[in-house]
Amino acid sequence: MKTEKQISTILGYLGLSKAELARRLGMSAQNFAQKIKRDNFTKDELEHIAEVLNVKYHAYFELTDGTIIK
Repeated sequence: MKTEKQISTILGYLGLSKAELARRLGMSAQNFAQKIKRDNFTKDELEHIAEVLNVKYHAYFELTDGTIIK
């Protein structure tokens, strides 16, 4: 599963928008949309996304209920 799909799945599960995630990351919604479209996140960026969403990241995302999004 592509990173964009992983992030979208998590956001749907958490009831958050991409704009809200961008805000939590300290970036504009437009810049985040460009970044997610290019699908070129670094490991550090993915770890930061996991941190602000309060989920675990191990080259995949793990939700608080144990659901894994690969």
